Amino acid sequence: MEDDFTCISCKQLALPGGEVREGNLHIIIEDGKITAILDQETDLVKGAVDRHYAEIVTPGFIDIHHHGLGGADDLLLFWQHPEYTQQRLPKYGVTSFLASTVFPEDLEGGKVFETLKILEGIVGKTDRGSTCEGIHAEGPIVNDFGGLPPGEQRMPIDKFTHLLDAMPSCKMMTISPHVDGQDDYQRTKILLKRGIVPALGHDRVAKETEILGALKLDTSQQFHITHLLNVCNFHHRNPSLVNFGLTDRFPLLPGYHHLAPPTIEIIGDLCHVFGILQYTYHDVRCNPELCFRPAQLRCAASASSVSNGLSLLLIFWRCNGTDLDLNLSADFY
Repeated sequence: MEDDFTCISCKQLALPGGEVREGNLHIIIEDGKITAILDQETDLVKGAVDRHYAEIVTPGFIDIHHHGLGGADDLLLFWQHPEYTQQRLPKYGVTSFLASTVFPEDLEGGKVFETLKILEGIVGKTDRGSTCEGIHAEGPIVNDFGGLPPGEQRMPIDKFTHLLDAMPSCKMMTISPHVDGQDDYQRTKILLKRGIVPALGHDRVAKETEILGALKLDTSQQFHITHLLNVCNFHHRNPSLVNFGLTDRFPLLPGYHHLAPPTIEIIGDLCHVFGILQYTYHDVRCNPELCFRPAQLRCAASASSVSNGLSLLLIFWRCNGTDLDLNLSADFY
């Protein structure tokens, strides 16, 4: 074990599934991952240089699609003051997030690069409240804008690359397989090469062949689907993005071999997506593949699953009337 591990000692510990352990508990953390939970003060615990104490320890929520606390009409201007969101998110259990950005048609005149510079300056800093782990770019390669500001839908490669260069901390980008497929998925390939997760979405017309074409670019990378059921489509004879988000396992059919179904996110406010569909997706998709985006509920609930050691996936619903835009997965980074 490395010498730079962290030990958190507590009297109560919330675990996946709702279990709460009590006693003298010690949590060992290495490289940001929980590697052990001990119920005795061993020599390892006593020798911890970085040690902290607390009465209660609970998992923090990770928001991978966050438009800022409370929402804003001008998202780029809003993110020029990230401290407003960072200082308030911990109150709702959100310890880290991706800052979701959108892109107007005029990149140079729309304060895009100014905002990206500010966000890049706070990535990874842990002394400001909730930690910004990176950027989620919602666009600019989309087929249907939905609620996004009008902008370029087929941005030239050089301009697209210039935009990515300005946000090296981009972790995920929403991209249309229909639009990018017309250019041999050049932009999706660039995302994969840079280690950015492609999130298929904002595309109501994507065909089965176009979606499969994107997924085949790198079978080792699990893709994502941005807010399934919103700004995308389902059809019983012409499969589109919603069809691809309906299953944990692809059929044994030509074209699907060695492909993994994308992870999905759902807006869980009972307004954008009605309750019966939320239950449907909970039944057909396992928890580690499903992210919630609650925005309108006034109650709090949670569910969790364990993967990759003891890193957690957690679901958090809106509470105290605050507009939280949450997609939660600790394995996304």
